[in-house]
Amino acid sequence: MQRSVLQLLIHLVQIRVNYCLLDSDQIFIGYVIKQFEYIEEGQIKQAEELIPSMFRFLVLLSYERHHSKSIIGVPKIIQLCDGLMASGQPPLSHCVLALQPLVEDLFLVRSTTSVTDQRELETQREVLCSMLLRLAHYHQVLRLISLVLSATMEAHRERWRKLSRQVIDTLLPLLSKLQVNLDSVDSLAAVEEVMHGVCASVYRPVDCVLKALFTSPCELETTVGVERWVGSVLLLLRILITHSTPELVLARLEELGLSMDYIHTETPADVVPTEASLAPEAVQRQVTDSSIRFRDPLNVTQPETLPQVAMARFLLEVVRVSVSEIRSVRLTLLNSGLPPEGGGGHHSPDMLVHLSHHLLLTLLHLTLSGQWREVIISLKDICSREVELAEEISEALLFVSGWYPPLTLLWCKLLTCLDLTSQNLWTRVLRTCQRKSVTSVSSSVVSEASGPSSCLSLEFLRRCGLLVFSEFVVRHMQEGEWLTWLVVQHISDVVILHVEPPIHTLIQSIHGSPAASALLIQAIHARCEYVQKAEYGGHIISLVSGVHISQSGALITFIVERLLALPYLVVTRAACALATQRLHLLLAMPPGQVLIQLPLEDLTKISSYMKENNLEKRYGQLYGLLQRLLNQVHGVHVPQSSEASLPTQYHHSPTTTTTRLDLNWYLQLVRNRCMQGEGGGLECGQLLSQLEYSEIINIMSGKTFNAAMLTHTLRLGLTTTLQANRDWGDCNSSVETGDSEECSSGSGTGEAPLYTASKVILLQHLAQVAGSLPRPHHTFTPGGGNKYSERVCKLLSGDDGIGSVVDTLAPAVVEYLTSMTRLPWGAQVLPDNSEHILRFALLAMEYLHWQVWLGSVSVEVASLCLNCVDAVLRCGTLSGLLGLPDRISYVCSMVAALHAAASYLVKPRALPSLPPSLTQCLNGVESSLLVACRRLMQLVSWLEAGNLRHLPACIAYPIRGIVMGLGRMPVVNSIVRIPPDMWRLGWAPQFFGEHGTNLPPIQVEFLQETDVLKQFIFRMELFGWIGRQQFEETWMALLSVLNSTPSENTPAEELPFINLSLSLAVRGITALLVQTLLLPTPGNPHSGNLLSIPRDKPPHYLTSKSGRKLQEIMSCLHEKLREVQHLIKGGPRQTPPYQLGQVSVEYLVTALNSHAEPPESPDTILHTGCYEFEIRERQLASCGLDVQSCLHFLHYLYSSWLRPQSGLCASVVAEVVKSVSCLCDLFCSSAHHRWVLEALLPLHTLHPIEDHITQQHIILATCKALATLRLAKQEVSSSLSEGVIHIVESGLKSGQVSVRTCAVQGLLYLLQGPSEESPPLIVLAANYILKYNDGKSRECESHEVAVWEVWVYLVEHYETLPDPTLPSTALHMALSTAATSSTTPRLLHQVLKGVERLVLVQQLSSNTVEVIFKLVMDLVLNGSPSTSLAALPLFITALYANVRNTASLTHGVAQDDMASDPETLLLVMEKLSIFFDRIRVGYPHEAGVIAGLLGPCLLDVLPASQILNKVITEYISSHQPHPHLLASTLFQVFEGAISESGEGLVQEWVLLSLSNFTQRSPISLAVWCLTCFFIAASSNRWLRAAFPSVQARLGKLDVRDIQIFCLAASHFRQSLATENQRAKFEAVFQAVATPGSPFQELLDCIQD
Repeated sequence: MQRSVLQLLIHLVQIRVNYCLLDSDQIFIGYVIKQFEYIEEGQIKQAEELIPSMFRFLVLLSYERHHSKSIIGVPKIIQLCDGLMASGQPPLSHCVLALQPLVEDLFLVRSTTSVTDQRELETQREVLCSMLLRLAHYHQVLRLISLVLSATMEAHRERWRKLSRQVIDTLLPLLSKLQVNLDSVDSLAAVEEVMHGVCASVYRPVDCVLKALFTSPCELETTVGVERWVGSVLLLLRILITHSTPELVLARLEELGLSMDYIHTETPADVVPTEASLAPEAVQRQVTDSSIRFRDPLNVTQPETLPQVAMARFLLEVVRVSVSEIRSVRLTLLNSGLPPEGGGGHHSPDMLVHLSHHLLLTLLHLTLSGQWREVIISLKDICSREVELAEEISEALLFVSGWYPPLTLLWCKLLTCLDLTSQNLWTRVLRTCQRKSVTSVSSSVVSEASGPSSCLSLEFLRRCGLLVFSEFVVRHMQEGEWLTWLVVQHISDVVILHVEPPIHTLIQSIHGSPAASALLIQAIHARCEYVQKAEYGGHIISLVSGVHISQSGALITFIVERLLALPYLVVTRAACALATQRLHLLLAMPPGQVLIQLPLEDLTKISSYMKENNLEKRYGQLYGLLQRLLNQVHGVHVPQSSEASLPTQYHHSPTTTTTRLDLNWYLQLVRNRCMQGEGGGLECGQLLSQLEYSEIINIMSGKTFNAAMLTHTLRLGLTTTLQANRDWGDCNSSVETGDSEECSSGSGTGEAPLYTASKVILLQHLAQVAGSLPRPHHTFTPGGGNKYSERVCKLLSGDDGIGSVVDTLAPAVVEYLTSMTRLPWGAQVLPDNSEHILRFALLAMEYLHWQVWLGSVSVEVASLCLNCVDAVLRCGTLSGLLGLPDRISYVCSMVAALHAAASYLVKPRALPSLPPSLTQCLNGVESSLLVACRRLMQLVSWLEAGNLRHLPACIAYPIRGIVMGLGRMPVVNSIVRIPPDMWRLGWAPQFFGEHGTNLPPIQVEFLQETDVLKQFIFRMELFGWIGRQQFEETWMALLSVLNSTPSENTPAEELPFINLSLSLAVRGITALLVQTLLLPTPGNPHSGNLLSIPRDKPPHYLTSKSGRKLQEIMSCLHEKLREVQHLIKGGPRQTPPYQLGQVSVEYLVTALNSHAEPPESPDTILHTGCYEFEIRERQLASCGLDVQSCLHFLHYLYSSWLRPQSGLCASVVAEVVKSVSCLCDLFCSSAHHRWVLEALLPLHTLHPIEDHITQQHIILATCKALATLRLAKQEVSSSLSEGVIHIVESGLKSGQVSVRTCAVQGLLYLLQGPSEESPPLIVLAANYILKYNDGKSRECESHEVAVWEVWVYLVEHYETLPDPTLPSTALHMALSTAATSSTTPRLLHQVLKGVERLVLVQQLSSNTVEVIFKLVMDLVLNGSPSTSLAALPLFITALYANVRNTASLTHGVAQDDMASDPETLLLVMEKLSIFFDRIRVGYPHEAGVIAGLLGPCLLDVLPASQILNKVITEYISSHQPHPHLLASTLFQVFEGAISESGEGLVQEWVLLSLSNFTQRSPISLAVWCLTCFFIAASSNRWLRAAFPSVQARLGKLDVRDIQIFCLAASHFRQSLATENQRAKFEAVFQAVATPGSPFQELLDCIQD
């Protein structure tokens, strides 16, 4: 209680309350002083809690005055403190606590200007310092002394030096007498802080430190004494290291005669305690062992010793004493059975361990840094000569290593740095298994335990010790014996730790030596325990991949015998690749060297091993290389036993030389690739795209056609269709009505043949699946229950289970339904196909249900099925068909399957339960439909609880979509929209309707409950509405809540609930009306998207010829970026449902003029937003909705609520203002916008400025309304306009970032108004941007995005700006922001997109574009993958803009003139080389994106003849990791060159480069490169069409590859114009052809 009262008075005095008014008679202060008598006599318990408050209170009162006199003076307070010191009470609990407030006040706070007062203050400080020095042996006091030193150093340097001398003169004797308590880390830090806080001159000369260091310790019989001595030595040693030089220290040591020599007994410590040593008497002897064997360091009777030797011996003795004491204490605790932390009168050794740890670290620092070199050399000599001393320390540390492994590790590290080691020590540290000796190093020590330890501490020591020992071995590689011991005995540990830097360095050293490499392979082959384990296979391969080239034979033998037969595909592939690489090296070496590495016996053994284990087929290329090596080196020819192995001799068939490259040949190739399922989906799609519709149908209709390729063919066909119909605009009516037969059928002339054929084949497959299913349909129940379920289960479990068909066709169905939404004519599913698709979707859900029942469902299968059904339910035609009355069993089956899948996937969690009354109501009637309703309500409650986040996104979003789609079905919608809590409140409605699933509207009194209202709004937002009646019922239900506004008679306790209900109802009505912006179907959030009209119009440049080319490139780029979006940083970003700039001001003006005739030009309609507005109005009219009437009603209601006298609480007003801000996008009357200004501007003045949410939405709504009225030429009073400008200005100055963000967004709205009103806005925006670009820290992503949007809009639309440097300054800041690694993906996209638009609209000068080009080149080349891909669109745009400024992009004279200018050509080629450089260093997905654009970009910028050299050079480069991607670029460039200059130029380049290709290794790569090269140079249509098939064969070499190589090469030779060229062609291959090689096969074909 006393302490609490004092704390209260302290706070009152601190806030300037006059204490004399509180205690005018000074009764309380007298009482406080009286308490000191009781404290000094020890009559007050827990005085340590009261004393600090008392002295803090007295110190504060020393500033107070009573009738011009101090209430209490500082001398009196010091006197009270001195009384506590003299009272005999414990200083730590009394005096020390009293000193802290005094020290802080006198040295840190109190100051004076009077000379007299200053002298008095100095006197008080000196008295206080003397009191502190008397208690200097307490580390709490040392903290205060450190505080005094730092304060004095800043105020008075001379006094600081004097005080430093006093402190050191006091502290050093205390340290030498072991009187400073060093029992904790804090105490050690306190002493060190003082010793480093004094003036450095006090340590000169170092005599005082040396005397304190070498003073004989008075008592070392206790652990506390050893602690204090070791701590003192550590502190003093650090002082010597920091403030003196070793030469000076040694010289002073010699002059002072402080040489010493420690002598200890010859009896070494036991390695392991025996039973006798564990007896109490032995324990006592070991505890006092250190003191018995300690000699006085000042013993002058010893022979003279060199100072460095004395210092080294002293340091070693300190280490010995400390570790021996630790060992003794641990042994005592172990024998006594006490816990490790001590107790029962035994001191814990933890602090001594800490001190020893730092002592060893200090010695290690001296050793590694090269300081005190003479002492370290002496230390090494002592350890070398007196082996028993080093072993004693090692034994002690090994004994305690189970408790303190870092201490043992530091000692081992110190020994290795001194180049001292012992096999005995390392055998025990590394727990080496004792095996037959493999080295001359012998040891009689047998380790008690070996191998990995179950003790975490010992295992830590073992692994870290291996790293330390590896560093030692690397430094002594030339000795060999330690390397042999480590590699042979610990090869398994080396494998595990091979990524650690010391082991990695050791491995590199081993790889540089042939003998060491041989030892490594031999050790792994014979002794590694992890060869057969999958998780270590990759480690072993990376470990041996760099062995010396002279050990390639041993490496191949090891790989074949130990790795190739493993059942792990990843390991065996990597092993095979490594063996193949080494075999190619052996083939290129002289036969004599190969004979040394792989004698005939070993090579034959390897081949036989592969045959015996059936590996020659699995690794055909590797086996073929082995046979080739046998033939080439040993002259042994082994005939090929199967076609699977790599052919060493190819006997060309007559068909190779007589094959005609025509349509029949190509059709056979496509059939083989598609029907056998060997080709990938993309490859087969590209092959099929070269054929006519009838030919594609013929191939796809085959029974062996791989239906899994339909997904890829549909995607590729859609891309081709969109490219061919980019300017399509003749079927707009079908977009609006959706009833055009030609467009709906999808058979219009705009569809690509591949897309049409894929669609037809897919629908045929679906019809076959639907026809094979049993009829009629009943609700599916896994395991039986009805005949339908039994027959479906039989189909699913058969040998040719229909489930595999679902896995195959489900992705194709999703692709088909998604593609129809992207077709420009808005295609719809025909009625004939709708039933088949719907039936397939139902089968997918039943298949998923069956898998769940079996308990074997995977995330992949669940994702396939759920995505398929979600796509079906998003289609309006299919969802409408599912909602028909005769499809009730379909709905029930889907709900049951979804419920079962969700229940299975969320385990161990469970779906939420429904109220018992509701469950009883739905289960009371035997109706599968009511059961489906119950299950669906459970799923909705699960979504409402936010549990979707616990599932992977690939199944979470489809589940939500299916719940939305099924919940909109008429047969269940009436029930699932009802909040479950209605039944908890006693609601007992009667079901009615045809199916007994309809419920009456919700009664108003239930919606007054906030929990019910929240559930109702959630379901309304989730499902939308399914008709006008439901919209109106929802509208009226929410209005009924709004009518219950509080009145004067409303009880106060009900007000919070009423206000919450009003806020929720306003939020619900706003969401209901905003859903009318959903297109193509208002009120359907599942398949619709909110109407979004951007403020920016398409740049005029894109309508030009070069602009259209750029559009094609960008369209391709964005398509590829979508494909790799999941690999980019941040992943796919989900767009928020409703954004600040949802629609443009032009759209709002169009809404105001909605009764005017629409413009005649479609372009004008698109640009003004009228086109979208008319579509929305037509959709609303077809639903029979009158949104404007709803808005009129809210206008009048909100008007009354926003009046100052309405009496509504701030939360309701905030929700109303937010609602107005959103509903502005729906207004079609100028009166509504004017009302917004008249209602919200006064509210901004009256409403509390602390309500940031209300303020920010007021800014948005008023700016939107004012901009709309201005652009619509509506008259607005100056007071309203100025009021809006004023609130924007105040918003920009707000300290809340959300308010400033909305103010910036409001500026954007106002800037879209008429230009004559813009000058003040431009100044306002420019000043804010310049202020923002001051380089300060970022606050919010949304704020930064809005700022960059304003900057881009200003630069684009306003040529004259207040600050001419604004564009360049902001541009530099934009690109700097893009280059920052902390920039978020959204901000990065916004910044780069803004700069890209400025380049397109030509608002930047050519010099500025050049600056942008240089900066963005750096982003593309050196940025992270996400930054590089994000900057790619800007780079391409700047490239086209840069070329546009110098020459036309047409293939005409202008481009030739530009290419003929060497300087211009060099600059353009430098920029284009960025593409190649990024492909070379980028990830595969990056390289795929860039390579897909490279060919068209190159051909658009430069003539093909100018880029042939660059493309061929990159393609042939051995440093190119993605040659298959560059092959497509080569193909496109060659095609451009042929069309531009004919075949002659390309043929010359091919002949010039042939010799480079034939030298590539391995042979499979050379053959593949040449095949692609020849096909690209060919003009034959069908050979060129086969290019995708060849491109996909990289790394493969079998008969088919040889055949296509011979065909392409023969055709190229035939196309050569002269015999001289043909002879040159043949000469290249004759130079490299060997018997059985593909090149020899080619020559044989040419001869035939």
